[in-house]
Amino acid sequence: MTKLEKFMKRLKRKKQKQNNKNIVKNSILKVVVLLVIIGLNWSGLLAIVQTLASFQDTEISPENTYNAATLDFSIPTVPDFVPNIPPTQNSFRTINIQNNGVLDFNYKVRVESASGALCAYLELEDDLSSNAQPLNSFVSATTTFSNKSSWYFTATLKNYSPSLQNQSCNFTFVFEGSNGFSDIEKITNTITSVTWYPEVTVTKPNGGGVWYMVPDSWVASVGCEN
Repeated sequence: MTKLEKFMKRLKRKKQKQNNKNIVKNSILKVVVLLVIIGLNWSGLLAIVQTLASFQDTEISPENTYNAATLDFSIPTVPDFVPNIPPTQNSFRTINIQNNGVLDFNYKVRVESASGALCAYLELEDDLSSNAQPLNSFVSATTTFSNKSSWYFTATLKNYSPSLQNQSCNFTFVFEGSNGFSDIEKITNTITSVTWYPEVTVTKPNGGGVWYMVPDSWVASVGCEN
């Protein structure tokens, strides 16, 4: 190998070492610059992380309970009016109200959708006011659930007409409650009459006819003659 070739080879190695040093210096410089940028923007990055946390974080506090102030009541299924009604005996029904919410409430009950031949001749009374009203237009006084949660209704038939025997009256009780919120619950009812004038067929020489056997007390009530 000539002197020139040796010189060129040493020169090449020297340049390579210098290039390696420059690469290391540049790498260190880049790292330093990156750390400076991160340091200068740390507060901004922290704010972003906190913002994301405010959207995604879930806190559980087992000792605290929140109840919405709502109104929700219901009417459990109960037997209908009993017994079947004659003019000399009343028919009764008990209805209980169940509060499914957390607050007290005001409410009343009224009758709607009455149908049947018997309805116009019935009177209805509740145990809140004890005032008899025509069934078709019955409306109770307003009370509160805390004061009254059970209702006792009495139905009375005031007419002795034979045409009202074995008739029925179908209607709906509407319970309307409010305490800022409102709720309405309905329950259907049926009152049925019985036979109170036994029919007797009397044969006469000139034909037959239908007669009714009427107790003396009923005769006096309706003003019939013996």
